[in-house]
Amino acid sequence: MFFVKYVIQNGLRLVLCLCGVVLLTMAATAQETKIKGVLKRAEPDGRKLPVAGITVQIAPLAAPDKVQESVTDDEGRFTFADLIPGDYVLSISATGFEEYKKTYKIIPGAAADLDIDLKVKATSDTVTVNASDTEVKTETSSTNTLGTRVLRNAPLVNENFQDALPLVPGVVRGPDGLLNLKGARTGQSGLLVNSTNVTDPATGNFAISLPLEAIQSVTVLSSPYSAEYGKFTGAVASISTRSGGDNFRFLFTNFFIRARRRTVSQNPKQTKLVGIESATPRLVLSGPIIKGKLTFSQSFQYQYVRTLVPSQPFPNSDTTLEAFDSFTQVDYDANRNNHLTFVLSFFPQNLTAPTLNTFNPLAATPNFRQRGFFTSLVERAIFSNGSVLEVTGAFKRFNAFVFPQGNLPFIVGTTVNGGNFFNRQDRYTDRAEGQVVYNFAEIKAAGSHYLKLGLNVSGNTLNGRDRNTQVRVTRQNGTLNQTIDFLGAGNFDLDSIETTAFVQDRYTVSPQVTLDFGVRFDRNGLSREANIAPRFGFVVVPSKTSDATVIRGGVGLFYDKVPLAIGAFPQFQSRSVRFFAADGITQVGPTQALFNRFGNELRTPRSVSASIELDRRITKKLLFRIGYQQREGRDEFIVNPDPAGSGMVVSNGGRSRYREFQATARYRFGEVSDVMFSYVRSKAEGNLNDFNGFYGNFRPPVIRGDQYGRLAFDAPNRFLLTANVDLPFGLVASPVLDIHTGFPYSQVNENQDFVGRRNPDNLRLPQFVVLDLQVTKRLMIPFRKKKIPMRVGVKIFNVTNHFNPRDVQSNIDSPFFGTFYNSVRRSFRGKFEFDF
Repeated sequence: MFFVKYVIQNGLRLVLCLCGVVLLTMAATAQETKIKGVLKRAEPDGRKLPVAGITVQIAPLAAPDKVQESVTDDEGRFTFADLIPGDYVLSISATGFEEYKKTYKIIPGAAADLDIDLKVKATSDTVTVNASDTEVKTETSSTNTLGTRVLRNAPLVNENFQDALPLVPGVVRGPDGLLNLKGARTGQSGLLVNSTNVTDPATGNFAISLPLEAIQSVTVLSSPYSAEYGKFTGAVASISTRSGGDNFRFLFTNFFIRARRRTVSQNPKQTKLVGIESATPRLVLSGPIIKGKLTFSQSFQYQYVRTLVPSQPFPNSDTTLEAFDSFTQVDYDANRNNHLTFVLSFFPQNLTAPTLNTFNPLAATPNFRQRGFFTSLVERAIFSNGSVLEVTGAFKRFNAFVFPQGNLPFIVGTTVNGGNFFNRQDRYTDRAEGQVVYNFAEIKAAGSHYLKLGLNVSGNTLNGRDRNTQVRVTRQNGTLNQTIDFLGAGNFDLDSIETTAFVQDRYTVSPQVTLDFGVRFDRNGLSREANIAPRFGFVVVPSKTSDATVIRGGVGLFYDKVPLAIGAFPQFQSRSVRFFAADGITQVGPTQALFNRFGNELRTPRSVSASIELDRRITKKLLFRIGYQQREGRDEFIVNPDPAGSGMVVSNGGRSRYREFQATARYRFGEVSDVMFSYVRSKAEGNLNDFNGFYGNFRPPVIRGDQYGRLAFDAPNRFLLTANVDLPFGLVASPVLDIHTGFPYSQVNENQDFVGRRNPDNLRLPQFVVLDLQVTKRLMIPFRKKKIPMRVGVKIFNVTNHFNPRDVQSNIDSPFFGTFYNSVRRSFRGKFEFDF
């Protein structure tokens, strides 16, 4: 395979280190006297899932006042080490569960391994649970969950959930910086926060930012065959947020400011400190308002981050991100039957020069501003027969503003661009949503049926303006090739009502066979279609005596959302194009007026997805997964200039295709240490003039004819290694090794016309290889006769300083044709965290 040589040459040390870690950990823990265990709760469908964030207490039977505490991690695990032999009382008192108390005898040199099932109070359902990645799961959909430990320890550049998603096999960040889940464009996937849609109504892209500590887990569902999931044709990222507990918590992290070091002369070795590179403090407050009744969790995050573009000269060589995120969650047990969760999130953000690269100097880049908030109120009621009613009301506002650095015309050059960015947008979007979901009590009929019904209605509005200045395309010698002017006021205003209903039956035929049957109804106000989407999934456990082997799969029809920007397209400014002779003065041919229009009655994009997967637990600590997934997309929105020169046409003429083979092995050792190896062989192709690519946030100035080919984020081979390793002396090491095929690109000439096929397989960026690492140590700092937990550490990005270019000169008429630029250099960052 493509990565074998690299791993042999450069990965041997890493493998030896990991082996050493295993041996050290085993040696360090072999003679410990401890109690460890996992807390689980029973789901309505009979599954047992780990419970996170629960405080477990233990005290000697003879000295009940000497209490020790441990809080379960995202996999429900807890540990008490270095215990003196004797009798101990282990107790658990958590909201929503019956109290647990039991006496255990600790024997010298022993390590008791407990498996505790918490009993839910008869009329309470208030605890968020998350399944462990290392256990064989019984869902029909293939899932990958990033829990609290991964989010906390992984080397994340900006420490947000978006940076964590590429740790999932099959998720890559494309050359445009956007996330692509399982071969789908960002706008084709769904993003949920506590089961509520938080995508941008205008573009369909992800449009929320949360403090990392506010997140309990992030789960990527590759093919969710449950009918409750919809408005996507790719995959779904689902975020569960963290509620406050019965103990007060204060967390302050990343409070140090990092200085900016830049090359300020012609000598690249001469650098100096010039201002601030980043400041990213985060603060968390949580605890009870009324113990056992009312809790809160409040997270704040501020980010000021400058990112270097090495191919641009100082001081115009940085993009700048400034953001402030606030997340509030309040949980209230109204009574034994009802639980309410209130969420409020603000996420303003300023981006300066986000498209800065080798060919777009600072003056030619746009700025981006977003303002908005998201709020929801969820009420859950459990009835005496075991059925559950969940009612959700949510509102989201997302306003986006794109504006240039000045008012000069935008110059599209052969080697570099000039002038000022041409597009200015002011978008104001709102979404109001109401949802009711009813889970029936278990129905016995030739097995067990768990029936779920749901209804969702949302209203979406979009208004604002979209205006452009002149674009000039020049030749290599500087003469004018063509001009693009824009016609119309560019004001837009529209709204849409979306209605959804679904029914889902999880049918447990026997302990070995579970089937999911579901059907979903969607109606979109823009396409005005009534779409019916059937789904089917299955889980088979071949053995009657063991669940070590699980086979899952399914097939389903999925309908996408129709972004409001699609409906607003005829209200955007149209184009007027003029061509000039070689002298750059004489116009050639008539002026083309390309008025915006639809090429057909709008239809809702759809896809058919199918998958098959085998999970095999080789040993208690080793899990192996092999799977295949395919997806066929149809009726996707593309933009295409009319060959006759009479219009700019948006139609449902697009299609896409994705194939993925995945092999993953995960090994757990010690208490919570684990390492994952994954190889993904895939192919992503489709029509290349997708609507969002040309009418999204940052627009390319020139639109040429559509072609079908490899998608810009296609990476046929990808090898991924991630690990979380507990080392001696309180150290935790988390390496991430990512190796994949370089992304494809297209060649153009000085007229900005494509040369040959777009994105051919033989034109790619060099192979991408990056090793990132975070190492932290936990300390106890004396303060006022107490000891305060603290974590200190370091993050190293691109440890090997491998050349991973992000830009290529693809214009065949440029003297620099074929040159690669703009690789991220090796960098270091500190980590400091106080946890009171």
